[in-house]
Amino acid sequence: AAGGVGTSEALEKEYLRLTSLPRASDVRPPHILAAALAMIKARWVEGGDYKYACDQLKSIRQDLTVQHIRDGLTVDAYETHARIALEVGDLAEFNQCHAVLKSLYDEGVPGNVEEFSCYGVLYAMIACGLKAVGGAMSRNALAMELTQLRARHARLAALHAPADEPASAPATASAGKRPKPGPADKPAPKKQKTAGGKSGQEGVKEGGIGTESGLLGHPFVQHALRVVQAFRLGHWAHFIGLYAEAPRMVPYLMDRLLPPLRVYALQAIITAHKPTPVPLPALALALGFDTAAEAAEYATDSGAVVDEGSGILDTRLSAAKPVGPPAPGRSLSPAPGK
Repeated sequence: AAGGVGTSEALEKEYLRLTSLPRASDVRPPHILAAALAMIKARWVEGGDYKYACDQLKSIRQDLTVQHIRDGLTVDAYETHARIALEVGDLAEFNQCHAVLKSLYDEGVPGNVEEFSCYGVLYAMIACGLKAVGGAMSRNALAMELTQLRARHARLAALHAPADEPASAPATASAGKRPKPGPADKPAPKKQKTAGGKSGQEGVKEGGIGTESGLLGHPFVQHALRVVQAFRLGHWAHFIGLYAEAPRMVPYLMDRLLPPLRVYALQAIITAHKPTPVPLPALALALGFDTAAEAAEYATDSGAVVDEGSGILDTRLSAAKPVGPPAPGRSLSPAPGK
């Protein structure tokens, strides 16, 4: 059935790795695949099982691939799988889907380019520090992603430019309310409340944020670039402010950057207030916890000294480690699976 049209009418189909060309009777045609995808979306919204959803989506993707279908249905399947993978913390599967989506977008297939360009920037920031996140990506992952983003921006600008007006060259990439997110318009669960040499990475740090138009100027992409900037500079309060207004599935990616930045924030608080004690309610607000008890537990687990009887963080007795922006290559660790 490679390159042809399948004849199977099964909505559900177990994913199996192909060892030979499949028979047409085992491959579903586009209209059946569209119905199968709609079914998976509906089941996921109702509280479906990820293992089942992942297996079915891989099977849909496989049937699309063997029929050489690269259109809106293909984009829909990969975008849906990528969003579900983000929701459950499966960054390896997200990365596989995102890689295919980038090639589809670059071929001109319509899709949610701005949304997934945003995810790509944040994933690359995470991948700079996580060695086992969807395949070993180098410390240059962010610079590579920003280079691809600028190229995609230029292609889209040229595509939409008036015939008598050449598209402007993309400026340096630099780093946005939450539309209804999630696969099949499923709202993302409420996230934890939080407070608050030239390379592509330096392009983020050097400014230009908010000055672009087109893809680079889209609120989703601008938000992602601001998140990267806040993380790299160790700006905890700015990062948390961005968390509160993160679009769509972005909080799931920001969760991976949150722990090392919170460690940095605690050390900065100890250093700045020593020897003055810090009330636990104020600490909770600063670190983005809902209660003073949560802040006290976190501070204690981090090696700080807490006097719960007096309701304070004892900065005088707490040892402050050297303060500096978090180093992704050393300090990031995978978040537990959901």
